[in-house]
Amino acid sequence: MGEPSSSSSSSSFSSQQDVEVRHTVLKKRTQDLMSMFAEEEDKIADARNQLIMERREFDEMLAKLKVATLPSPVLLNVGGMLFATSAETLQSRRNTYFGAMFSGMIELKPDKDGRIFIDRDGTHFRYVLNYLRNGELLVPEDKLVRKELLVEAQFYGLQDMISLLNPAFSDGILSPEHHDLLNSWAGVAAGQKWRLLFKGTRDSFDSLAFHTKCDNIGPTYTIVRSGKNVFGGYNPHSWNSSGTSSPGAGSFLFTIVNPRGVAPFKLAHNSGSGPYNNSTHGPAFYGGFSINGTQGSSNLTSRAYHDPQGYGDYLFGGMQFVVSEVEVYTPEN
Repeated sequence: MGEPSSSSSSSSFSSQQDVEVRHTVLKKRTQDLMSMFAEEEDKIADARNQLIMERREFDEMLAKLKVATLPSPVLLNVGGMLFATSAETLQSRRNTYFGAMFSGMIELKPDKDGRIFIDRDGTHFRYVLNYLRNGELLVPEDKLVRKELLVEAQFYGLQDMISLLNPAFSDGILSPEHHDLLNSWAGVAAGQKWRLLFKGTRDSFDSLAFHTKCDNIGPTYTIVRSGKNVFGGYNPHSWNSSGTSSPGAGSFLFTIVNPRGVAPFKLAHNSGSGPYNNSTHGPAFYGGFSINGTQGSSNLTSRAYHDPQGYGDYLFGGMQFVVSEVEVYTPEN
């Protein structure tokens, strides 16, 4: 059998080179396409968040029109007990259930007699209403009555009333054990102390107050309470008011108390943008949640933050939620 000719060897080598070149070209094109796809996904996420913000602003404007056309007095049916008051009285305290009710987040459906139904026990509602009217809390010393009224105050988001009934509730949302848990998720030492920068019920839920106290500080934990749900996010970068997003790497979301009743867990960042900095909004995480006053919205996507259980927006109580408290902390030096 003869030796292979030099021409056939050269042809084989040339073919192998062609294959390698084509493989390199295809690999580069695939990488370019994947990069373009990721950029387009980010643009879609940005557009979706912008749409959510614009819709929220529209809803706020619509709510103001609704309040302007409310009858006076406002008639309420609280668990079968009838009350009459004014829209001004119900909105005398900021960032409450009643504010959300008139903002459009809670749909008003008056009955044929014009009464708005609230599905709560009306037994102690007169105490709530009188507190809204005159700012004084006059209730019996009976422990059971005060305990039941505390539950109602929590439902209506009346933080000052909660503090009067039980000062312990005016402390931070999380326990020291939960602080340590978040520290471990952020990769910092156990026992690391936090400094409170911003508290909605203390500083107002206004975005200007948030940015005044939290911009250019460094890493922060944002903790949100909405009804019984407690959740939040970690921003390894400083907040600012630039209208741009910070890199997502190192940020994460978390749930402490949720409708599913599952134990606290962390949602690590996957890809794309992270914390979003906007002077007209409070803390916001692309592909997670955003806070604007006492209104919150969620657009949790597994592309942005890994949701190991697949619970989605339900972790935060839904795509829209009412914020009863928000706290922002930074690790102490």
